[in-house]
Amino acid sequence: MKALPLFLLIILMASCGEPEARRPLSVRSATFLKESVERNKAKLSQEQAYIKKLIERDSVLDFIASKDGFWYAYKSKNDQVIETAQPEDLVTFSYEISNLDQQVLYSKNTLGVITYKVDKEELFQGLRSAIKLMKPDETIFCYFPSELAYGYTGDQDKITSNQPIACEITLHSIKKETQKQ
Repeated sequence: MKALPLFLLIILMASCGEPEARRPLSVRSATFLKESVERNKAKLSQEQAYIKKLIERDSVLDFIASKDGFWYAYKSKNDQVIETAQPEDLVTFSYEISNLDQQVLYSKNTLGVITYKVDKEELFQGLRSAIKLMKPDETIFCYFPSELAYGYTGDQDKITSNQPIACEITLHSIKKETQKQ
């Protein structure tokens, strides 16, 4: 009889091991990620090639390749002012979004005049970068690949998934941030 409680105690102690972690039901392999990266690179390359063809066909505007990965051309340039918008400056601007076939998706009237604190508010990446290139009273025309526009998700309305876009942007004013911290 004395052996039974001792035996139960040994079994109880042996069963109190570390809990075993549950394994995920599906495992994403490095192969999946590599394939996804390759698909995205191929998509970007196709978009860039198409945009370059559009630029070559344009006989009016002289496009500049930005360091951020989009192309822009001045429709009106302000040579009187030197400073461009810097982080935390308050800018007012208006813009229009078109697809690459120049069909307007969002007009300047629809979007209105926007007041934006540079790098402190939500805008798509290409627009944020373009604004920092501009001076007051300038208008530029930009081609943005989808990764700098609305990316994989689009805007859930008129801009579809992975859609490159064209924008005409007019910077109306820059109010410099005077209280630097």
